[in-house]
Amino acid sequence: MTVTDASTDDVNVGQFALRPAPISVASGVYDMDLYQDRVIVRHEDVTPMDIAGLVHFDNTVDTDIPFIAATGTPWTLDVLSGSGLMVWDAIRLCQTGKLICKAPALIQDGSPLLGTGAVYTASTYPLTIGGSFFARSGATYTPATSQVTFAATTSGQSIGAIGGSTITFNSLVFDGGGGEWNIQTPIVSQAGITVATGTVRGSISDNRKWFICW
Repeated sequence: MTVTDASTDDVNVGQFALRPAPISVASGVYDMDLYQDRVIVRHEDVTPMDIAGLVHFDNTVDTDIPFIAATGTPWTLDVLSGSGLMVWDAIRLCQTGKLICKAPALIQDGSPLLGTGAVYTASTYPLTIGGSFFARSGATYTPATSQVTFAATTSGQSIGAIGGSTITFNSLVFDGGGGEWNIQTPIVSQAGITVATGTVRGSISDNRKWFICW
């Protein structure tokens, strides 16, 4: 370290010039994943994340945060347009209220993504999906008695899972004018299927019969 003459102002702070020794670094970083426009949910202990864990700091506090969580009857989680919801690998999310993922402008908007080994536990409250739905390897969606409504108004949406794993919903509704969904994995709806508006391409079972849509 080289110390230069002290300054002559009232503070009289010494000025330092540092000459650190050169260090070697790796030629690249190959294990970093960047997730743009995602609300990523995770927890550090064994307690599952729920809406109560998100209500303290959201878009009402900082407008750069793309979700609004609110108390009430029911509690609500509103993932704003421009972002999708991701449940991180091996993380558990309990949907303890009404959850809305806004309709998309980009491919990931309004689209829940369950990471590897993640667990999403639904409830009696509805889930509205403005985009696609995808589960990675080992991810689990537990439907409870909720209704899931796919409400995209654009084409190119899909429902899928790595390895072609079956995704089971309770009640399934497709209701988006101009929306188009491609079924890429076996889908079961326990309490029935309604295609109100939009186009569904693929096959879905309601535990009584198969619906083939093209």
